[in-house]
Amino acid sequence: MGVHIRYVIEVSFEGGVGRKPMLTGIHVIVMGGDARQLEIIRRFAEMDATVTLIGFEELEHSYTGVMKAELSPEVFREANALVLPAVGKDDG
Repeated sequence: MGVHIRYVIEVSFEGGVGRKPMLTGIHVIVMGGDARQLEIIRRFAEMDATVTLIGFEELEHSYTGVMKAELSPEVFREANALVLPAVGKDDG
């Protein structure tokens, strides 16, 4: 079984006044990361995406439409996008 990318989601978080991009019906997997990913998770939730978190066992925040899951092939079956950890200059 292979994983196929079906969409490239480019979202500007700087919408105009009264405009807010919506991701209703889009399932995003956020896989690992640190505090930088929390803002991304929050924004996806605000835009009505369904978000699955992998590797955030210690995260205590809860957001509407956000759930945690274990890494498995089944998690990717209905996903439209995968967000991997951000790498900084000190991350190696």
